[in-house]
Formats: sequence, C-alpha cells, structure tokens
Amino acid sequence: MTFLSNTTKGRRAGILVLLGVAVLINGCNRTVVEEKPAGEAAQIGEARFDGESLTLAGIKTALAEERSLTPVLTVTGRVEPTPGGVVRVTSRVAGRVVRLSATVGDLVRPGMPLAVVESERLHEAQLAYQLAVKRTALARRTLARRRELARLGAFASPERETARVRLTDVDATVQAARSDVETRRAALTEADSEIAKSRAALAAAQTRQETAKKRSDRAATLLKEEIIARQEAEQTEAEYRQTIAEMDVARAVVVQTESARASAATRLGAARAALTSAQKQQSVAKGANTRAEAVYQGGYATSREIVEAESLLEQAEIEESGALDDVILIGGKPGDLHEVPVLAPAAGRVTARGVSIGETINAERPLFELLASDVVSITLDVFPADVARVRVGQTVSFTADALGGRALTGRVAQIAPAADETTRTVKVRCTVANAGGLLRPGTFVTATVRTGDKRRIAVPKDAIQEVEGKPVVFVPGDKPGTFVARPVTTGETVGGYTVIESGLKVGETLVVKNAFVAKSQSVKPELAEE
Repeated sequence: MTFLSNTTKGRRAGILVLLGVAVLINGCNRTVVEEKPAGEAAQIGEARFDGESLTLAGIKTALAEERSLTPVLTVTGRVEPTPGGVVRVTSRVAGRVVRLSATVGDLVRPGMPLAVVESERLHEAQLAYQLAVKRTALARRTLARRRELARLGAFASPERETARVRLTDVDATVQAARSDVETRRAALTEADSEIAKSRAALAAAQTRQETAKKRSDRAATLLKEEIIARQEAEQTEAEYRQTIAEMDVARAVVVQTESARASAATRLGAARAALTSAQKQQSVAKGANTRAEAVYQGGYATSREIVEAESLLEQAEIEESGALDDVILIGGKPGDLHEVPVLAPAAGRVTARGVSIGETINAERPLFELLASDVVSITLDVFPADVARVRVGQTVSFTADALGGRALTGRVAQIAPAADETTRTVKVRCTVANAGGLLRPGTFVTATVRTGDKRRIAVPKDAIQEVEGKPVVFVPGDKPGTFVARPVTTGETVGGYTVIESGLKVGETLVVKNAFVAKSQSVKPELAEE
C-alpha cells in the first residue's frame, strides 16, 4: 500500500494515463489480497476498487434511462428529371430567327428571353394598330370641334335619313364581307385539295424513282455480266435520271401548293377580321340610327354632324382595341414593330437547341428543349430488408459533391411495389427543391432517411464493453467499490448512444465513463492471487 499511496499523492497531477491504469490495477489487486480470506479466488467478471483507486480510475456511474432516438437509413441514389419535367419551347408565330439568347447548358428563369423572331405578321399588325391609334385621335378631335361648332349654332337639326343611309351602307359592307369570307373559304378548300394532289403526285414520283433505281441497278449488274447491251443499260440509267428530275419537280409543286395554302389561310383570316369589323360598325350604325329616330320622334335639337362624329369615334376606338388585341395575341408589344420574343415558360436548364440565327421557322417547330431544374427527382436504391422503415412523406436529406458541402432536403414521393430484378433493390423516388440548379440529372447522391422517433433504453456507447466476445455493462456489486459485468443485448447506435434491447432496466445504475478500466480489472482475476 505504500507504493500506491506515494504514487497517488506525489504524481497525481501529471501522471500518464497508461501508468495510472497500471498502478490502479496493481493497487486494486493488492487491496483484494488484503480484504479476501486466504485461499479465496477472485470472482470472474467483477472489479474491485478501494476509495482512492476508484477516484484515480475516474469511473462514473449514471442511471439507465429511455432516450428519444431518431434512427436513420443511409443509401445512395441518382438524380433524374421529374415526370413531365421536359419542356419543348416553340414560337408563337412563323418568321425568321434574328437573335438567340440561350445555348445548351444555360439555366433559365420563367419569362427569360431565349430567342427573338422577326415576324411579318406582327409587322402588319403593328402598322394596323398605329393607324387605328391615329384614326381614334383624329375622330376624338373631330368630335370636340363639332361640339364646339354646334354650341355656336353652326349646324342645323340632324336628319334621321342620314343615320338610315349610314346603316344601309354598313349593312351592304357586312354583306360584302360575308361574301368575301365565303370566297376565301372556298379558296382555302381548293388549296387543301391542291396540296393533297401535289403530295399524291410526289408519292407517285417517289415510287417511280424507286422502281427506276432498282431497274437501273439491275441493268448495271447485267451489263457487268454481259447479259444485256450497254445501250439498254444506258437507257435504264437515263430513265432513272428522268425520275429524279420528276421527283424534284413534284417537291417544288408541293412547296408551291403549301405556300398557296398559307396565303389562302392568311386571306381568309383577313376576310374574317374585316367581317368582324364590319359587324361592329353595323352595331354602331344601328345604335346611331336608333338615337336619330329617337331625336326625330322627340323633337330634340341634336346636330347630325355630332352624331356622326360620335359614331366615327366609337368605330375608331373599336378598331384600335381590336388591333391592339392582335398585337398582344401574336406576342408583341405596341411600338416593338416586328420582333416577337420567345420566352422560357418555366425554370430549367437548356438541354437542346434546334435552331440557328437566320433560319425561317413555323409555329409548330420546337426551338429549345428545357429540363425543369427547380424540382428534380432522386431515385434511391433501398434493400428490401430496409423498405419497411421507409414511407411516403418522410423527410430525406441529400448530400453530393456538386453541392459543395451543402445539404438539400426532400420528401419520399413514391415506393416501387417490387424490387429491381438486376440490383435486387427497391426503387424509392423522392422530390427535391433544386436550389440553384446544382443537382443535374445523372448525379449520384447520398441520402439520409429519418425512419422514425422512438424512446428506447440507450446508454453511451463507451459504456458497452466486450468480455469473452459478448457485450456487457458494469453495474455496482453487493459491496461498495465493486462492479459486476452484466451481459446485455445491444441494438443500433444513434448519436453516440447504443440501444439496450435486453439485460438492463430503466433506473438501474451502470458505469458510463471509463468502463474499460472496470473491464481491465474484471478480466484479470489471476492478479488477485499473487
């Protein structure tokens, strides 16, 4: 005991951990020798300490208690586009591409300009709108001037015959507009028929060309084998070249008929617009006629010139509103002349661009292809044994090299009903808000799924020791300063705490710090017999 006493008093502040443990074990064993009866063997799995050696060992105890644990499941996954995440962008009008503002790989926002198309149709609509604005301003000035003249007595009383004549003229205009619409519709039908004929002729020419090609190739083969004369082979070759020329002519006819059809459609649209305008004018004229009749029947002194100016102003305002609607419908703005911007309909990354500057396009041709990047799907590979821990709606945290240390959060959206035949894993699809578009399709990620929140008996993982290959904890023995190894069944470790499945109850005392010292003492009973 003298050796232990001198050591603990003289070197307690600066003693090395390894030497302290050795002295502790030696001191503990000597204590055991002094306390146990002669010839009694030390108990296996029990550690004994006197007061001073217990302090030196730094052993601390605590009560076993339930803790709230959130188990996690860590799996890998792959970033994929969301269903419906591919967006094809087209122009609202036909025209010529004059500017391109995006290329493959660019991230775009909703409403961002991708290209600019020069449209003849928009140019015509802009000119019509500007003319309508000028007519409205003129009609407004005319009405103000005539009202002032009427106030000064410059005009006589209005005549209802003028309103009647105006209504008659407008009715004739409406009838003529209807006739023009029917004529244009018939022309469009005829153009459709011509397109069908030209396409049929093209198909026939193609068939003849293919037949002539086969005959020419067969004749060339027979000529090599000297089965036919060269003149006959050259004749078949000439026939084949003739079919090529016929094919070119047929293609040109198809293009011509399609152009004629487009022109017919444009003229029909113009005729319909004229009819609509005439009908609006007719409505205005009917109103003016009704007012004139009321003035005549009531004997009111209203100037015919003022009524006419009011009617002209209303008509001009209607035409201006219609012209503005045409400009907006095409995709332009008043004053922008003939350029129509092609805007991104959604946020995403440009994955394809199918047009170049100077190309002439139609309204059906896709110019760009976008892959929506604000939200992406991540498919996780989960082993069947772990699928029961995953459910739709669970929160999932994702990390990847592309995120630069950041983590994104998503939710489980879908769990596959069966395992993949190749990987033997179950596909779990998650949706993630892709801030900044950092996650691109094909990127591999690591996912952490929070699989629930449970209260379980859990102790610090360092409190768990192994004796003869089995997990144990040390609990106080019957005598002060003694600790007994108790076998336990352990579960998973979460946040530095290990779950105790069996072998320990809530409220029992156990060693939670420096349990390895108790283990070192308990597994060397032979030292106690020295």
